[in-house]
Amino acid sequence: MTYFRPDGHLDEAAFPALEHGEADSLARLEAAEHLSFCDACIDRYAAYLEGAELLCPEEPLPLPVAREARRRARREEARRALRVGVAACLALGIWFGAFQAVPVLEGRPGQAVSVQDFSRRTGEWAQKISDSIGAFFTEISLKEAISK
Repeated sequence: MTYFRPDGHLDEAAFPALEHGEADSLARLEAAEHLSFCDACIDRYAAYLEGAELLCPEEPLPLPVAREARRRARREEARRALRVGVAACLALGIWFGAFQAVPVLEGRPGQAVSVQDFSRRTGEWAQKISDSIGAFFTEISLKEAISK
């Protein structure tokens, strides 16, 4: 027995069958797969399990409220993208061994290192990181150009 409506969503008979184990294994698998990506059916199934009805607004959100919701969603998406970008840069730095090139300050313990020497070595280290990341993205660009 299929538990889907013509529009592709689960029908009302699916929820009791899933709850009481009346659906066969194929129907349970299909319903579980559908519930894994359909927020509307998940909401309906959760409401069924709670024994409550979901409240739906009679009218859509007012335009200023909808704009604010979209603005907040875009801002959160940008924050997520920034975090992913920072994590990717750190991963690339570790992947290419850039952190192994940290400037080593030679000398005897307690001996001062000149500011110029420290600055030069730090600049070399930063250049190695930049070169490694640039080489990585150049390699990706070349592979993409070749594959087209």
